[in-house]
Amino acid sequence: ETSVSKHRSDSAHELHSRLVVVPMLILAAAAAGLQLPVTAARRSSILCCAPSDTATDAEVDDGKSAALVADLRLSAARAERGFRVDGALEELRQKVEAVEAANPEPEPVDSPLLLGEWDLEFTDAFDVLSLGLSPLEVGRISQNVRAGASAGELQAENIVELLPPLSSLAAAASLQLPRAATEYCVGATCRRLSGRRVSLVFSKLRVRPWLPFVPWGLPDGVRLEAALPSAAVDALESLTSSAVYLETTYLDEGLRVARGPGGEIYVLARRR
Repeated sequence: ETSVSKHRSDSAHELHSRLVVVPMLILAAAAAGLQLPVTAARRSSILCCAPSDTATDAEVDDGKSAALVADLRLSAARAERGFRVDGALEELRQKVEAVEAANPEPEPVDSPLLLGEWDLEFTDAFDVLSLGLSPLEVGRISQNVRAGASAGELQAENIVELLPPLSSLAAAASLQLPRAATEYCVGATCRRLSGRRVSLVFSKLRVRPWLPFVPWGLPDGVRLEAALPSAAVDALESLTSSAVYLETTYLDEGLRVARGPGGEIYVLARRR
């Protein structure tokens, strides 16, 4: 009995020592900057429960893309859509290339984001920039894209408004002037060539002209229109699809970048 009591006393003393000494060793090791062995299960538990204070790769990429897009749009605004580049054209082209490299939509032609109304924010295309030679002021330049009658087909309308001279000054002074002197609308039938490229056949023309003897232009809804028959559109598409096309190189919810067959750039922002 005495031996049993002594054994119990020794066991209790040993347990008490462990409870006191082991925590003290852990605290001492922590204070000295040492690492004690951790079991695999404990290590897994620590890793799973540790909070993350760093952004994911996707979040970092999204932030970089947003910054590139914002920088491009600011530069495009300063260049007045390309009409006032003032020697910064090459820099703008480099910014476009940086945005294109961050394209989140690998096959934009098949994306519903492509549909909608888009306003031109920048271009280096000569046919568009030559509008600046007109004595009239260039108003809104936009493109409306909608689904076509069959799969893989889109319908696009390119709209240009030419305003009376001094319209911008009058608007700044809050003066009321007649509406757009002339509105041109060129419609195109687009057919899918790849996930990024569509063919273009310009098949419709609509003009709302300004007439000298009608100071406020034609009444709303009165326009001059012409269109090619569908057979002619099909024939032209088969002849020109490899030479006349538009390739979308960047697409997100609010911005679209496209290039023509000569590499000319079109940067457009969603209106709706």
